[in-house]
Amino acid sequence: MGKELQPVITVPKEPRGLHRTFLDSDDLLYPNYLQNALEAIALYKQPPFLHLGYEVTDSELHSKTSINRIKCDDLCIFIKGNPLSCIGVFLRYDIAQQFLFNEDRDLSGSEDWELWIRVAANYGLRTDNRISAALIDHESRSVVQYSQEKLVKRKELAMQYAFQDRAVQEKFSIHYHQIESYWDSYIALHLVLSDQSTQG
Repeated sequence: MGKELQPVITVPKEPRGLHRTFLDSDDLLYPNYLQNALEAIALYKQPPFLHLGYEVTDSELHSKTSINRIKCDDLCIFIKGNPLSCIGVFLRYDIAQQFLFNEDRDLSGSEDWELWIRVAANYGLRTDNRISAALIDHESRSVVQYSQEKLVKRKELAMQYAFQDRAVQEKFSIHYHQIESYWDSYIALHLVLSDQSTQG
């Protein structure tokens, strides 16, 4: 008897039609999440970088604020922080392969901002502001558990890594000091929040 034939599976070298999304432990996807993403991906014809609207809730899922007013290609949003967070982000497969999260542990907590600003500077940003998910805000979230020394180091590393990218330099150099000022405000706010949580 001859050899048994095995099925051949062909995987495209660059599956541009696929997108990656991200989910943290304090995120909740709503039933319309993937449907909204599919519709937006079709509308924008396989965009490299897509973001869906989401809301911030408390642990009882009572809405506190909505992130649903971001305009397409409004790169100025990255000057004043990171409204994208991780939730709602979709990167096309080839872009996700090209642009990776920075694995420097001292950057932890800001690695998403550092990645998003690089991708947006190179490929722009498409948005669908329909609320599709929730970020659950609670006292034990890791983003408020940092010392002043670690926060300052995070700021320095985030700026350093982001501005190594040529497109970031071209689009954001004029805003460099504004971004630095935001980071200083961010650090001050988190130190206040941390102090309040230890006193409470």
